[in-house]
Amino acid sequence: MKKFLCLLSVFVVAGTSAAMAGCSSGKSEGSLGLSYGKEYIYSYYDRWHEIERSVVFDKDGTGKYREKQTAKQDDFDNWNYTVSFRYLYYAEEDTVFCFYDSVEYGEEPEDADEVIESDWGMKFLCTKELLQATNGAVFVNEEYLPNIPNYNRPSEE
Repeated sequence: MKKFLCLLSVFVVAGTSAAMAGCSSGKSEGSLGLSYGKEYIYSYYDRWHEIERSVVFDKDGTGKYREKQTAKQDDFDNWNYTVSFRYLYYAEEDTVFCFYDSVEYGEEPEDADEVIESDWGMKFLCTKELLQATNGAVFVNEEYLPNIPNYNRPSEE
């Protein structure tokens, strides 16, 4: 009887530990894959300018990359453009490669100064919540942003 009770208590402790571990890790676990039709957002602020970038992937193998820079000082240009692209998604590698299709510039005269060439391309490590560009920039899925309350806000100066 003692062996049975001892064995039973081991299973109870193991089961409780596993259940508690599953409950506590709910918001810290990501999902591999690519979110379609959702905007992945990257923002950068400093004393000279604000940069906003976003990427959206459509299920048909196309997408849009938007970049906007707003200068806070006269030494920097403003620009705004959108690159339409085609992409290859490798689910087993959680990687997506984007290739130039066309570009549309904003309405400001300075927008044309930021020339996007036809060899434009991007490569991302992807999850449903995040994209990481090869330059290290991390884009956050619009639906995941509430889990990072201070993301996309300028720091106090």
